[in-house]
Amino acid sequence: MIDRTEYPPVYTGFMVNWLLCSSLVLLSSAGDPVRQQEAITSLLEATELERKTVRSFVHGESWTHRAMGALRLCKYECEQADTLVMQLLDDRDWHVRCFAVLAMARRGMEPPAGFLMEEEEPRVVRTALRCGYGFPKERIQHGIEGLYKYGSLDLKLLGAEIALASGIEQLQPDAEKTIRTVILRMDDAEAGGLSPRLAAVTSGNDVRRAFRWRHWAKRNRGDMGLDPAHLANPETPGSPTWIESLDEEAFSSLHEYMEQLEDRYVDLGICLDCTASMSGELAQAQGGIDDLMSFIGDVTAGIRIAVVAYRDNKDTFKTKGWDFTSSISQARSWLWTLSAEGGGDRPEAVADAMRLACGKLSWNRGNSMTLIIIGDAPPKVGTGSHCVRMARQAAEHDLHTHVISCTRASGEQSGDDEVPGLPVASKAEGRVEFFHEIAEAGGGRCVQLGDNALIGEITGLTLGDLFRREIDEFFNLWQMLCR
Repeated sequence: MIDRTEYPPVYTGFMVNWLLCSSLVLLSSAGDPVRQQEAITSLLEATELERKTVRSFVHGESWTHRAMGALRLCKYECEQADTLVMQLLDDRDWHVRCFAVLAMARRGMEPPAGFLMEEEEPRVVRTALRCGYGFPKERIQHGIEGLYKYGSLDLKLLGAEIALASGIEQLQPDAEKTIRTVILRMDDAEAGGLSPRLAAVTSGNDVRRAFRWRHWAKRNRGDMGLDPAHLANPETPGSPTWIESLDEEAFSSLHEYMEQLEDRYVDLGICLDCTASMSGELAQAQGGIDDLMSFIGDVTAGIRIAVVAYRDNKDTFKTKGWDFTSSISQARSWLWTLSAEGGGDRPEAVADAMRLACGKLSWNRGNSMTLIIIGDAPPKVGTGSHCVRMARQAAEHDLHTHVISCTRASGEQSGDDEVPGLPVASKAEGRVEFFHEIAEAGGGRCVQLGDNALIGEITGLTLGDLFRREIDEFFNLWQMLCR
């Protein structure tokens, strides 16, 4: 498994204060719990295959299985489903409890007596508040005071998120002050991870850069547009998720596929264009590397990642590479040494990057090997055919090459197969020369990048096309609930 940097533990003082009050109430100011449309049927009426698959998910060894089981239970409205959701609310893994709270709210369930009174993870509390479940004012106040006083910037922001989601008016000024403090103190590495959360609770955009957030804070000194970020259905409110909508055969196949992923070790190589036009994509990669490695590491048996940066012949470097690591902190440190600059003419050193990635990195032939090229410009003149040959040769050794083209295909429109929740691309239209040919020769795909979707695209390409939209949906929910 991957070597990850854990979040700081929940402080004892936070827990003591969090448990001061015993009664659980619904705060009228927090809004109604998120609800799904009336369930189709009950588990008792489901086929044996469906019941067996639900049990396999809900009682699975992996937290990802159990979390997916919670989403499937939103399909049903019966006592048996209620019981299973209650079991997941008491799960040993806090990620599962977040998904169980969402399932409970979407099914219109009341929380069991004492459930949140005993909850030790503030992210589960945040999820519950955002779903419309509330606590007495004293519990909220004492809990966030501990996060404000003892926490890192990550935990300080978590305290502010809880305060905003609670809807308690007296807590809003300190929440705004804390958010402003986080913005002023965070460095670029911290901003990469905190930016999506800041964008969710303010009127700011997910810019991923500390200096841009500070500039925004100065311009919005009088009104930050604070928002409680109440949760809604991942699709259109009231409609089922993709995971709910699968028929019983497909749902059973999803379980089999997830089990296969759990046995798969992944080597992921990323070739990233670091010229000036790619500043937005570099920021997304830098800010999303933790999410990428954590999620894939949890869904699979483990992940190693390698990075190759490339520019142009006359820039400060043509290529720069780092070999495989399973450490999130190591991969993060590599990416944060990079900046987007240079480039000049349009073609870039794609061939040099592929040569380094395919020939120098220590790929493990026993692992699932994926190379992803991310750029918005073609290979240097005269090298495109060589790139295609390298991709074909790599595919012969089970190294598959995908390309993420950071432009929008000419005339491309959103279609029925578009993954829900992924925004439409905003870059200039145009097909990048040789990108499709490289991907085809490498046994992979060439995809167009939507704004803010880079990490989702990398995740989808790494895990494969089978059940792509269901896994993309699960990844998006994981980011929303568990960041």
